[in-house]
Amino acid sequence: MKSAMPTHLIAAAIAVIAVAAPAATQGQDPRRLVTPDSVPFDLAAALIGAGGFSGAPQILVGSMPEWVANRLYVPSGARVLGSAFLGTTVVGVVSIPAASDSVLAELKRELMQRGWTSPPPPPIYAGGGFRSAPAPVVDGPFARLILCGDEQTLTASAARRAGIVTDITFRVTAGGTYVCHPSQGQATASRSSLPTLFNPVAADARMAGNCFSPFQGSMGTSATLRTSMTSEALLDHYGRQLEDSGWTTAGEKASIVGRSWTRPDSAGGSAEATITVATPARDSGCRELNLQVRTQRRP
Repeated sequence: MKSAMPTHLIAAAIAVIAVAAPAATQGQDPRRLVTPDSVPFDLAAALIGAGGFSGAPQILVGSMPEWVANRLYVPSGARVLGSAFLGTTVVGVVSIPAASDSVLAELKRELMQRGWTSPPPPPIYAGGGFRSAPAPVVDGPFARLILCGDEQTLTASAARRAGIVTDITFRVTAGGTYVCHPSQGQATASRSSLPTLFNPVAADARMAGNCFSPFQGSMGTSATLRTSMTSEALLDHYGRQLEDSGWTTAGEKASIVGRSWTRPDSAGGSAEATITVATPARDSGCRELNLQVRTQRRP
């Protein structure tokens, strides 16, 4: 399987072709690159073919295929460096002098007026527990966008070249990706009794880094007591026994706090959800979460 070539290298390859072979002037038909000028055609085709084409693409200098050009947007003052296409897959590069950081936001507005749409939200899969925070909505400048069309996916990325020129690389592929057509398979699975809880954006599990436990294996047990003793008194009671057998309290380095919630269920009983948050002694910046849901026993 071919490895995909970064879009900035695809843009560079097309830019080299455009410099080596002057673009068509206004009023002339765009010239298809079929002869080896100062850049060998085989080399250019191989470079652009590494961008994900299944074979050697056709190359246009200074233009894009007509069937896709009317669905794309070229900003005022921009120049089409060229494009490569094979079947219904197209890679095109547009050069914009002194482009602002919001150029892709402008592209998105214009492209959506030409029939492209934002990708649908990802499916909410069945099952509960702690989940990664939803992707935040980006209102400011961004360097890449993905849009969906009729069985097509469009990606556009911006790359600054030589500090003064921005190259916009369009890629149109047929048959949408999982982004435009997300799988609904797991979404229809049986739903878990655990509630779904999204992590805070600033404390997402995807950014846990070195918070993963260095310990190997674990074991545990549980018990239920009826007692008038407070939680602190119980901890003191068991703590003395642990210390007598060689365990040492972690003191303020570690802590566990918890809270419980209840709600009635559909069968007339009730359910109780308990979350505990533990700060491990090894790193006070980490948090270990535990969610437990218990349902009331039916008489």
